[in-house]
Amino acid sequence: NSVTRTPVTETNDNVTGDRETSDGTDATITVIFKNINSVFEWKEQGEEKGATTQIFFAAATTLNKEDKITFQGLTFRVKAVNGRFDGGGTKIFQKARLEAMK
Repeated sequence: NSVTRTPVTETNDNVTGDRETSDGTDATITVIFKNINSVFEWKEQGEEKGATTQIFFAAATTLNKEDKITFQGLTFRVKAVNGRFDGGGTKIFQKARLEAMK
């Protein structure tokens, strides 16, 4: 699936220390969704919510925690990105956990 990736830059205000974010330039990337039909299943664990869905994408694709992914009118926040490696230590693909934004 083609999705829109919006890189997000995070900074802290010098005076208040508040977290501030700004969106970068959108780019189209290709991903594979895991279990896209269960996009709205929240997994409650105490105060934490688990991933809404997961995506898999090419090892050379750049995606960072807190970036935004938009697909079919839904926007997700990237919560974690992990590489998957072969037996020789070469990264073969990446996986990201996404959380739907309200």
